[in-house]
Amino acid sequence: MSLLSNAVRLGTAYNVSMNDVKFLQFGLNRLTSIGTSDLKGCSVVMIVSAQAAILAHIAPLPPNYDQSDPEAGDRHCQRKMDEVGALYKANRQCFPTRQSSWVLCAVFRGEVGLPDQQNIMQKSLAGLGLRPSSLIYSIERQRNLLPSQGTVFIDGSKDDPIVYVEDKQVSKDNEWATPSGPSASYSNGATSGIPVSSYSTGATYTTGPSAYMSKTSISYSTWPSASQSGLPAPAGPAATVPADSPYVHDEDIYMFEKQGETYYRFTSDGKKLETMTAEWKQETVKHKGHIERCWAYTGKNSGTKFWRWSMESISTKGKGKGRGKGKGK
Repeated sequence: MSLLSNAVRLGTAYNVSMNDVKFLQFGLNRLTSIGTSDLKGCSVVMIVSAQAAILAHIAPLPPNYDQSDPEAGDRHCQRKMDEVGALYKANRQCFPTRQSSWVLCAVFRGEVGLPDQQNIMQKSLAGLGLRPSSLIYSIERQRNLLPSQGTVFIDGSKDDPIVYVEDKQVSKDNEWATPSGPSASYSNGATSGIPVSSYSTGATYTTGPSAYMSKTSISYSTWPSASQSGLPAPAGPAATVPADSPYVHDEDIYMFEKQGETYYRFTSDGKKLETMTAEWKQETVKHKGHIERCWAYTGKNSGTKFWRWSMESISTKGKGKGRGKGKGK
């Protein structure tokens, strides 16, 4: 269990959903920590003081974006940073001089996957008078996913908050004594490569190329636009998921661990199925006249494709009741 999951279980953490921007004053309503999970290519912006924190979980693209718009992702990023700025200004009394800020970005094939959005985030924080530091995490697919993978956790239960990325501490012991240094990616205007000041620890973080996950394994909801990646959006009239395939709703699926492996258990048409997380693959479905990306699991015996828009909203608590077929959103 990750630090974030444990704190959520204890009722002491606020779990920020994708594309949400939240402020937490430590200690209010028993909430002493804040975090987010299921990054899968998303970026995270953090502003932290001894009293409070702002955390933004920013997907590379907005929901239901126009695939013909090459600037959709950058505008979405800027809107989220505007929300960050508004929260910071509205709660300025909770962020005195002893504060730090970070921008966490995904690395793909040895380079920051979305350098333009990284610069937007860095410059927006600099515009607030902050000196953000850069962090990176790898989106390499691992056979045995750790519970902490893709998580960010800010523990404000003590006098000095501690910031963790994938349960590795990234804040320094003296973080709250002086502002953090400027990130190299912002100060030199770099738009590619790995920032010099990026934190690196172990196999998950990296300072060099490695076997990064293919773009086909990145969630639909976090897929970079054509202008932000070197790969085109899918084209063609056919979808890989048939139109009558059953849609798996949030209340019908949950995640659990068994013998060190992560599984999904879900119900559909009264049937209970159990799969490993890696058995859900990126596919395409026809939705409102357009071919769009989704996630799907193909039944081993029946060949039926069960699908969802995203795997990021799946809870680790509760069992589904089985609503049957549906079209989702």
